[in-house]
Amino acid sequence: MVIFMIKKIISDDIINMNVYLLIDENKAFIVDPGGNYSEIEKTIKNEDLTIIGILLTHAHVDHTYLINRFNCPIYLHEKEVEILKYSNLSLYDSFNLDMPFSYRNLNIIKLKDNDEIPFNDKFIKVIHTPGHTKGSCCYLYNNKLFSGDTLFKESCGRCDLPTGSETDMAKSLIELIDNLDESTKVYPGHDESTTIGYEKLNNYQYKYYKKMFN
Repeated sequence: MVIFMIKKIISDDIINMNVYLLIDENKAFIVDPGGNYSEIEKTIKNEDLTIIGILLTHAHVDHTYLINRFNCPIYLHEKEVEILKYSNLSLYDSFNLDMPFSYRNLNIIKLKDNDEIPFNDKFIKVIHTPGHTKGSCCYLYNNKLFSGDTLFKESCGRCDLPTGSETDMAKSLIELIDNLDESTKVYPGHDESTTIGYEKLNNYQYKYYKKMFN
């Protein structure tokens, strides 16, 4: 039996990004299933997993392309629902892709800041982090943070896409890095994993925003 594991799956179906399986006692959440369906299915089968939900950090195409392939609830911040509904906001149009799902056919659970999602005998905490999009959020579980396109190693997500805001990103980045324990492991939507402690010392955007907005 798998007690606790985070499985990282690289997807390059649309753009290189990270899909994660958050596994605890053979139940699992899929974080941002944007591609590489065969590898996700292989892991589910090999580990004998029951998928109990999808956690979306935001609604861009590279994080949502497979959400209709799994029969489970989809968790999304309430301010991100509008982005998921429309192909111009979720960037499907930008990649010349048709949306492979209809919003009305999805089992969406809308989230708010500081909501807690039950997972076995613990909870996944929702942290609203607008900036990349207005409804971007991070998920904290067992001292592990899934940061989507908010916090990257030594950087952060872009703010020039629909509903993005550099002012919001600055606030979100500062609050994350200043308030979370330095030992927190960070699993971003793209590139390598990191820690909050490392980012406090090495994230140039965080340092810039601290000087600019504090």
